[in-house]
Amino acid sequence: MFLFVSNNRRGRAGAAVAAATVLALTGCGSGAETGTQETQETESQEQGNLWEGRLVPASSAEGHALREVPAEEAPSVQLKVTEDPWGTGWAVHVVIEDFEFAPETLGELRPQEGHAHLYLDGEKISRLYGPWYDLPASAVPAGEHELTVTLNTNDDHAQWAVDGEPITDSVTVKGLDGSESGHNHGGGHEHEGGHEGTSAGPTEKASGSGQDPVAPAPADAPALVASGGQVDGPRQVTATAGEEVVFTVTSDTADEVHVHGYDITVPLTPGEPATVRLQAHIPGVFEVELEDSGLLLTQLRVTQ
Repeated sequence: MFLFVSNNRRGRAGAAVAAATVLALTGCGSGAETGTQETQETESQEQGNLWEGRLVPASSAEGHALREVPAEEAPSVQLKVTEDPWGTGWAVHVVIEDFEFAPETLGELRPQEGHAHLYLDGEKISRLYGPWYDLPASAVPAGEHELTVTLNTNDDHAQWAVDGEPITDSVTVKGLDGSESGHNHGGGHEHEGGHEGTSAGPTEKASGSGQDPVAPAPADAPALVASGGQVDGPRQVTATAGEEVVFTVTSDTADEVHVHGYDITVPLTPGEPATVRLQAHIPGVFEVELEDSGLLLTQLRVTQ
């Protein structure tokens, strides 16, 4: 396997520049405090408008809109990729400055917040809501391939940009010669197999869907219901590393549940609850979605 060659195309543009207003003390303490408070509120509003940037009439190579911010206010991102000692994949570290991963504010546009998209040869592997990602060797075919990360807004997945160029970084990874790859370029983010020692294991089967059944979910397990493109259920399913995670999914259409990061898929039959069970070995925040429709069901948050 190959480590990486960085192709950072947009470094940190610089620290945020804030104007400061110095108030002379006139002996009227309450007046000075009021003036200071008003000044701070005005500056906060101005900075908020600036940080949110503006949508520009352009799109990225991945097809997303661009949200442009001034160079001096721009975040930065760098990919650091390290081969694991077992030769079964890579630890991908997304290093950010002037930016925060914010899975708790999905659907909202906030300055300096959002998530990341990870691409292999221009096709999306996953959305990232934290700085670490486990990239299994089975996801990378033999030979050299480009791994790219972008920073995206939480409202419409627009890419943060400067001067019409997305804020992004790329590295080169090299798959094992002659290795069997499970990477599927047809789905944009599908990859099969797992990371030995950290994977949740083989694909789970859904109860009541004609597949080998798993044990029924307990009565208090989180329940997700997808109907008409909307989801009813918790926005996050939480667990501590080492715990078993159990939840159910019911959909009004035939589809598959896909737990990103753990590479678990569970088939769905319309109107029949399917049980998903996994061991929470990998810390982080992972999307759980309907594979065919791309509908986000919830997030799996695993803490140490």
